[in-house]
Amino acid sequence: MLRIIGGSLRGRKLKTLSGQQTRPTLEKTRGVIFNTLQSRYYLEEFQGYDLFAGSGALGLEAHSRGVPKVTFVEKSRDSYSLLAENLRQITQTGSCTCINRDAIGWLKKQTWNHQLNLFLLDPPYQTTLLQEILELLHKQKEQLKGSLIILETDRDLELEIPPDFKRFQQKYLSKTRLDFLEIQ
Repeated sequence: MLRIIGGSLRGRKLKTLSGQQTRPTLEKTRGVIFNTLQSRYYLEEFQGYDLFAGSGALGLEAHSRGVPKVTFVEKSRDSYSLLAENLRQITQTGSCTCINRDAIGWLKKQTWNHQLNLFLLDPPYQTTLLQEILELLHKQKEQLKGSLIILETDRDLELEIPPDFKRFQQKYLSKTRLDFLEIQ
């Protein structure tokens, strides 16, 4: 069982699916992500988007550490049901939204109103989903200036980072690579 490791919800436990069909972000990895972010930014200024949410560990960690509203997007019906249960048990009504939809399809329909956003992207490894998401966000870059994108992927995956996305940090944890981007 996973737990939230920092912030106002610290110690709360999250249910996860058993088996190999999901890969929840490890506590150590979440610690590195949010310690890096909190050393540079006030998370209270951002709206969160956990686009491959699974159990919701990344988005709930963000919420616990100050992100006031988080939208969770999860395609799998089983993961979505578990995510909805985790949100009901842990968060206050209205602070988090759970959507059962494909992240790319959902993102294509979004419009942004120049708010600061925090995109947490941890899709299944060995897919092209990250590159597709980066390209979609790049097309909307004018409305997303100042927003952050956190990528969690296989350390050897090659990505083409759009020129207007400034990588301000990159970290390696075993087989995982974290890229921290700001849309300029």
